[in-house]
Amino acid sequence: MRHLRLIQHNIASHYAVYIVDNFLESDYHKQILEKVIELTQKDSMAQQTNVKANMTKFTELLNHKLFEKMFMMSVELLQMFFTLRSPSPTNPYEYIIDEAWAMKHLKGNNTIEHIHGCEYFSCAYYPKIPGETTMSFSDFGCFETLKENSLYIFHGLTKHAVLPQQYDEPRYSIAFNILQKNIKNKL
Repeated sequence: MRHLRLIQHNIASHYAVYIVDNFLESDYHKQILEKVIELTQKDSMAQQTNVKANMTKFTELLNHKLFEKMFMMSVELLQMFFTLRSPSPTNPYEYIIDEAWAMKHLKGNNTIEHIHGCEYFSCAYYPKIPGETTMSFSDFGCFETLKENSLYIFHGLTKHAVLPQQYDEPRYSIAFNILQKNIKNKL
């Protein structure tokens, strides 16, 4: 069963970290992990981003039908979270997966602190974590122990980093950005 946790300063703000544990059912989780392992055999970005690990190109996962269900489940959750906290819950929005990439962190690899931008909600999904791993959310003064098969959704301006991988076995993760567009004026 899925379980929701929150990191927040204010119960009415969209500026929060939504954590959904046990996000994917077991068989689908395994399929996602196998594909991520395949796609991260080489480092397509040459560690030229905030990710100091093997990483696919920013749009790679958009080319694979396997990830569509995970993306749609994430959008549904984001839409629900946003609507529940919105002062105008009837305003219509369109949600678009803009970028999606996979990562393989080997021992010593990390992701340095960064943001994704004001137009986005960002997501991180962890199909494989070999041991205790920490993600920092400095805006909240919080260090979160990551859980395997958990989804993290947060505003794109949220500063975040993942501390160095300490284990010989790799850690696998997915990140993606959801563009939120107000479509009120289109109706």
